Parts: sequence; structure tokens; C-alpha cells
Amino acid sequence: MIKIDKTSPIPVYKQIVLNIKKDIFLGKIKEGDQLMTVRTLAEKLRVNVNTVLKAYNILASQGIIESKQGTGNFVKESSSVVCDITEDIKSLVLKAKKCSLSRDLVMIILQEVWDELNTND
Repeated sequence: MIKIDKTSPIPVYKQIVLNIKKDIFLGKIKEGDQLMTVRTLAEKLRVNVNTVLKAYNILASQGIIESKQGTGNFVKESSSVVCDITEDIKSLVLKAKKCSLSRDLVMIILQEVWDELNTND
């Protein structure tokens, strides 16, 4: 389920992209699944059709979804990387819980590691 926060500094189209990617990684949307039509999603989220179209175009340009003329937008068949990453994250969360680490602390550590790795690029 896509949730949009219109008070967020993150543009709505990016929130749509992030929500769809998250749902794919969590297995809520599977490879080959059809996404809502642009118009339907725009109505459901109460946003402009062009906002949803922009999000879908970004997802298509990233190779995550594909548009099939006359039938709609579908999640592309991808490699098992999605499953591997999801399983790694689940394993990490379980280890953190066993060590009695709070969610907030795990998120802080994750952010610091992310930032550290980005500065080394």
C-alpha cells in the first residue's frame, strides 16, 4: 500500500517510487505483477496524473517496471538479488534484536555505515 506524506520534503513522485521499490523488495509486489493504472493510482492518492506518470517513468528507466502497450505497467522479471538483499536485511534485523539493539540505534548505525561507504567512493 502506497502512503504519501504531503508534508514531507520528499517530492510525491519520489515517495511513490520509494514505496513501490519497498513493496517489491518486501515481496508485497511480485515480479510480473501488474501495477495500478496511472489514473487509478492518481485518484487513490489524490495526486495529479502526471505525478504518477513521472514515478512510473523513473521506475521504467531504472529497469524495475515495464509498460506493455494496451495492458499496463508490470514489475519486470529480475534477478534473485532482490530476494538475497531482503533475506540479508531480515537476518541483520534478527541479529540486532538478539543483541537487544533498538530500531533507532540500528538505523543510526546503518546511516553511519552508509555515509562512510559513500565517502569512500
